[in-house]
Amino acid sequence: MKKNSTELSTKIITFAFIIPLLLQLALFVFQLTNKIFSIWNIIATGMMIGLFVNAVRMSKHDKNQSKPKDPDIVTGGSTINNSSHSAQKQSKKSIIIKVIAGVICIALSILFFNIHNNKSEGLILVNSTVISQDGETTIETEETDEGISQSESEHIDVIVEYEFNGETKQARISGNTTSKIYVDELKIYVDQNGKFVSDYGRILVWKIEAIIFLCSAILLALITILSLGVEFTAGLVFFFAGLAIFFLIGSPFIENIWFNDLSCFCSLFINIGTYMLLVGILNLIFIKKEEPETPQEPISKEESLSNLKKRLKLKYNKTTNESFKQENETLTKSLTCKNCGAPIPSTHKFCTHCGTKKD
Repeated sequence: MKKNSTELSTKIITFAFIIPLLLQLALFVFQLTNKIFSIWNIIATGMMIGLFVNAVRMSKHDKNQSKPKDPDIVTGGSTINNSSHSAQKQSKKSIIIKVIAGVICIALSILFFNIHNNKSEGLILVNSTVISQDGETTIETEETDEGISQSESEHIDVIVEYEFNGETKQARISGNTTSKIYVDELKIYVDQNGKFVSDYGRILVWKIEAIIFLCSAILLALITILSLGVEFTAGLVFFFAGLAIFFLIGSPFIENIWFNDLSCFCSLFINIGTYMLLVGILNLIFIKKEEPETPQEPISKEESLSNLKKRLKLKYNKTTNESFKQENETLTKSLTCKNCGAPIPSTHKFCTHCGTKKD
């Protein structure tokens, strides 16, 4: 990586988180303007802000401070080889899991498409107008061995009016995910005689779930083929799992889905998945990966000791040669005159040529 990879990574994380954070805040503000204020949208928005702050803070720490040890001296390269082999095994295991998950997603997609076709077969989709609604939030108190616990449940009955073959009819639609709807019109399914069968969302949701699982299988296959990082897999899981739950909870009165506080909570997981996918994409574009080290062949203990002995021998010979060279240079200088360079006999204290005193 480049020297400023940590700084660049921080910018990528910040930019990637801004988009899903703004989407989460936009939905929260939209619900607040319609006086929808509950623990679900408060917790979801607070968690999103907290995750953003934590992600930026953690990204500023450099995680690459440890230095690799010498494989020849310590373990003769066996550590590197074992790590590489372990990573290879983990990679194969990961591929198998992704393949199995992809097959399951395709099977569920086919199943949900069939359910949608069977449920909608022979039905007619018509528009209806909401003429009244009656909703309530029930708090149930239960005594247990651990104390008193409370649980909330919501219920709503909506009366709609529609026309079929020139005749005005009414139908009652019930739901358990909200106590109030904020829309004036709903789509409903009726049979050949104009009798109400179901609201639009509860049948449409099977088709939506089928598309979600099909897209999951396709993207999972691309991630496996392209050998993309774990952030892509994790982002894919969070995004599509959140999306599946989002539409499942919001399917009754699907036209009212943006007004449902539980939808705001589900969007938290969608936005976390979006953030992970954006980080993966931006890292691929802007940050170059380090070239992987060439895997080394395993070296036995005997070869490792032999390499160590050779290193010590070379070091000893080098030290001995340098000492001999220094002594030889000193001896040579002492046998020649420092002034004229003429040879001086060992029995003489002065140069016989120029008279300079020997050192």
